[in-house]
Amino acid sequence: MLHTLPLPADAGGELGQAAVYNAEGEYDTDTDEWTVTDRLFDTEAALSLANQDI
Repeated sequence: MLHTLPLPADAGGELGQAAVYNAEGEYDTDTDEWTVTDRLFDTEAALSLANQDI
């Protein structure tokens, strides 16, 4: 069985998806959905995650 990561909230649709790095989010395994709990942009964490995505 293949388990793909769910898209982050506000990522954009099936085409042209872009990562959106909010300060905090929660993933609900029952609904298979993300909820953003803090929409602030954390520059240090976002740069670190973007670097890992490359």
